[in-house]
Amino acid sequence: MKSEQELRKAAAQSREEGFRAIFDRYSGYVYTIIWYRIRGQGTREDAEEAVSDVFAKVFANFDSIGEGKLQSYIRIAAKHTAIDTLRRLSARPEVLTDEEHDWQEKASPENIAQDQETAEMRTFLLDAIKALGEPDTSIIMQHCFYEIRLAEIAGHLHMTTAAVQKRLSRAKKKLRQLLTDAGYLP
Repeated sequence: MKSEQELRKAAAQSREEGFRAIFDRYSGYVYTIIWYRIRGQGTREDAEEAVSDVFAKVFANFDSIGEGKLQSYIRIAAKHTAIDTLRRLSARPEVLTDEEHDWQEKASPENIAQDQETAEMRTFLLDAIKALGEPDTSIIMQHCFYEIRLAEIAGHLHMTTAAVQKRLSRAKKKLRQLLTDAGYLP
């Protein structure tokens, strides 16, 4: 993994190669930041578009980014772009499906109790996933919730597919034990 100084040197020699190296080094980092902000409303395509926007900003302002500040600048640009993307996505009009129009049939006391129990389990599960720490949290979220292939996750996180698969397996085992201990699984 190249240091910021090496990345700047590469960019000074060849803008194209240097910027490609910066993108390769930080794209997984940026994708993860953006995906955590927009995951409830955005798609992978929205996240990828936002990643492109971040790097367009970085490359346009590269010469004005202070020495030793590149990663901080990228992180801040990613957070702001994610927020802007989330605002844009929130402005989309919602279309109710026929299934959603039948809400009255689904509002029985049994369904409400079941929904509450499911919501509690989801909250516990999400907290447990966050507690795993990075990169395990990213791996679980991207693979299990958003059905991103392991090879693609490996590319975003600059890891091998085998390493991602091993971390996923271990993380699932930890989560299974936490859910069992909490009484959500037998």
